[in-house]
Amino acid sequence: LLNRFQGKANQIISEFENVTSSLYDTKNLKQGHIIVGIPPIIGVLYFVSIINCFKNKYPGITLQVIEEGADSVISKVRSEEVDIGIGIQPMQYTDLSGTFVFQDEVVALVHEDHPLANKKAIQFKDLKEENFHLLSKDFSLHSQIMAKCAQAGFSPRISSTSS
Repeated sequence: LLNRFQGKANQIISEFENVTSSLYDTKNLKQGHIIVGIPPIIGVLYFVSIINCFKNKYPGITLQVIEEGADSVISKVRSEEVDIGIGIQPMQYTDLSGTFVFQDEVVALVHEDHPLANKKAIQFKDLKEENFHLLSKDFSLHSQIMAKCAQAGFSPRISSTSS
């Protein structure tokens, strides 16, 4: 798990370096300010150590991190309220360019006694009778899960949402 995290962290740092190069280094700036928009879950999982590494490498550049849902981050990139945004695939925006940084899995959590617990893999159709605990509609993962359920032929029973 630590090696997987370190690999992802290195990929994200590399992307930040590329963005920093294109935004600031071409002007030979040794100081500046970058506003980064990230979904909160990504911030919690990955960005604390990445920000520390970035600060060590670019001490004259300050980072402002805005944590909002991916859809909101995309909107802020479009309106230039943030310099760079981290989103969630699939990105189907023709007016933006993006670089794939890392991949993670969406998982279903069930009790060890649940009928699905012993399956190696499950399909969305297997979740038709289950209660869903989702992120709020502000998060692109919410709409992606809703779309996957629709493709599987059902509307999920949402028992709770979180922001």
